[in-house]
Amino acid sequence: MRLSKTTKAGLKFLLKDSIKWMLIYGAAGVAIYFAIVLFIVDLVDVKLIVSLLIVEIPLAVILSIMLGEGRRNRLQDAIEHVRAVREFAHLRIHVFGNRLLVKWYYVENTNTKHAYNPNSYYIALAQNGIIDVIDHDSEDKMHEYFKANGISFDDRPPKSTELI
Repeated sequence: MRLSKTTKAGLKFLLKDSIKWMLIYGAAGVAIYFAIVLFIVDLVDVKLIVSLLIVEIPLAVILSIMLGEGRRNRLQDAIEHVRAVREFAHLRIHVFGNRLLVKWYYVENTNTKHAYNPNSYYIALAQNGIIDVIDHDSEDKMHEYFKANGISFDDRPPKSTELI
């Protein structure tokens, strides 16, 4: 039985996502188990943990806000954002697929007019507004856009030098 490329990609995504959540819930279960065992054996000081949560952590947050860490961090974030936008200005992400289930992404180098399957960090840059995003209704519409604009499409991840 042959499956289309989009079906394979969708199944791969669902499998990865389900494994991720099984690991998260498994780790949480193991942590809860150890906490209960350590509490029964009396190796955990519950009063200390409660006092940390009630007094010391909020106090640290309030002091960092009062001392201006938040403002300085926002300024640094803005400067880094502007530098990143300038550095990745020659890249575009093309997106198609169902907004609720699975989206497919392709990264285009506007200097070389080539498009590739992006790595996850290019998708993260696009989701944070650093790389421009072009939405397409379907894969066919995206390929029509590529043909109309003279963009060649390579259905593979880019080499490190191809997106510079």
